[in-house]
Amino acid sequence: MERERPSVAERLVHALDLPPEVLLNVPKTTLIGNVQVLVENHLGLLQYDPRAMRIRTARGELVITGAGLRIGSILPRELVVDGRIVHVELRR
Repeated sequence: MERERPSVAERLVHALDLPPEVLLNVPKTTLIGNVQVLVENHLGLLQYDPRAMRIRTARGELVITGAGLRIGSILPRELVVDGRIVHVELRR
């Protein structure tokens, strides 16, 4: 099976040793214990529920499940989910 060639942006990120989220618009997800998830480069909130949140990203849908979930903050490129985090999944 033939591998897909990296794009110019991907090669540039690698050559300059830059974080991928800077040029490639990939989501950066930071899990802090089981109490908070920080999602950078999100494209919007699809579902808001105390047990599940779905967040749109350029690479798919990020699904966060748990208990007592709430939006800690939401900015154009950054979203914080607080609560008891049980599961984080990227669905493509």
